[in-house]
Amino acid sequence: MSLEDGLRLVARRGELIDQKCDVGVGSMASIFATKEQVQKAMDEVKKDLAKGQVVVIAALNGPAQTVVSGHKAAVKLVCDNVGAQSKVLSIPHAMHSPLMAPILPELREAAQKCQRPGRAGVLMWAYLRQVG
Repeated sequence: MSLEDGLRLVARRGELIDQKCDVGVGSMASIFATKEQVQKAMDEVKKDLAKGQVVVIAALNGPAQTVVSGHKAAVKLVCDNVGAQSKVLSIPHAMHSPLMAPILPELREAAQKCQRPGRAGVLMWAYLRQVG
């Protein structure tokens, strides 16, 4: 994808989030704990979530830094129960979560309009394996 197409796609994503995702419904937090610790806290608080509320692991920034995203109350509940330091991120949406679903059809449409360059003469391979 060209730089210009990439920039247009990023701009369109921002527009769609502004149009289709309610500000203040969701949030994100960085938790200084492992993925397993955060998942355990999420499993423990699941029963306490209001109907329809979600919280998911949105990113792994390191072995002991996990980002969660979802409804504000659900994110707070996980942070309060994980037993580790956390920081709510100062953004108005729950990025990387099911709360972003309303933008997907139009974002997919915008992505399909991006030009894809022809095949390059370079092959890339990735081998993923668990270490440890």
